[in-house]
Amino acid sequence: MKGASVLISIIFILGLGIFISCIEIFSFDTDSEQGILVVDGFVSDVSSNELDDERYFDIRLVMTGEVKNSRDEPVIGAEVQVSNDLSEFWDYTEVESGLYRLFFEDFKAESDRTYQLHIQLSNGQRYESDPGYLPDDHLESELLWEETSQPEYRTVAGETQIREARGLLFKAKMPTFENNVTVYNKWDFMTTYIFTAPLASADDPNRVCWVNDQFFVDDVVIKKESKGEAIHDLFFLNVDTRLVVGGLSILIRQQSMTDKYYQFWQDLKNQEKQADLFAPPPYNLISNMSPVGHDGEVLGYFGVVRESFSRWVFDETELTFSPLTPGISLAPLCLFIPPPECFNCFEGPFAPRAIVSNKRPEWWIGW
Repeated sequence: MKGASVLISIIFILGLGIFISCIEIFSFDTDSEQGILVVDGFVSDVSSNELDDERYFDIRLVMTGEVKNSRDEPVIGAEVQVSNDLSEFWDYTEVESGLYRLFFEDFKAESDRTYQLHIQLSNGQRYESDPGYLPDDHLESELLWEETSQPEYRTVAGETQIREARGLLFKAKMPTFENNVTVYNKWDFMTTYIFTAPLASADDPNRVCWVNDQFFVDDVVIKKESKGEAIHDLFFLNVDTRLVVGGLSILIRQQSMTDKYYQFWQDLKNQEKQADLFAPPPYNLISNMSPVGHDGEVLGYFGVVRESFSRWVFDETELTFSPLTPGISLAPLCLFIPPPECFNCFEGPFAPRAIVSNKRPEWWIGW
């Protein structure tokens, strides 16, 4: 049970979110009652001021609980820094419990530098990562999509039925590259949609919100390859039941990483597939984090990656059929005893850690 608890902790804080020279293999001790620090974070070669959407580099810290029905605790009051090999330091700011943010809009990783994460907990215990570096290559993929259908399991009147769901299958096409090059890629996805409070007045600033939901497309795709022009399936978007009223856009992020960081992700995904009561505990997960001057345990990986982004914006006119778009509709609910979300878009039924704003993104057009 302790092993399953720790694995769930790692998967939860990674979301879509854990990003090297001497690599330490972490051996899990199922008899340990001591909390284990779990670290999730990365830096990349793309700074915040180079993106259309606001994005800062984050570090998330939690401490696993003991073997009992207790939740993992966010780590508060820590001091978190990133440094390079020139002895330059940048401080993170704690913005919520367990979440630390690097408020430097022009900060980005450079090719000729190494970067190291430093953590000091409120009890004085220190941890740090091995020096990390950018991978040599980043070969940006081309985003493709096609109309298709996939079987979907639905419960109707208490019975499970299989139906064909119409939707879009998104793919990534890799460019041609030299045969002696091996690339390690990861794709993840951020969905933006509109949520409207139907009973708010037309001039109310809280009538319409834009919601960034990293769990709308809840998957991470990793691929290793040594030849170009491969086409990888990314995700299937069910346009019969998953679209939301008012518009939808998906930001596809591609990250290139070192072979060690890729191995960490591959091991994590393999163990995630078997994360049930009878699965073995997490073992031999690569980590580049280490305790400094004590024997505390730590899991996770501080990554240094190259990034590129592709944005897809839903346009119904590009489809050969008219999709059903029930989405998040509050109209029936607001007819009787209206809940707060009928008057204020910030009160909507959003996924955990969704980012909600009533400011229209500059790139949001056509709706």
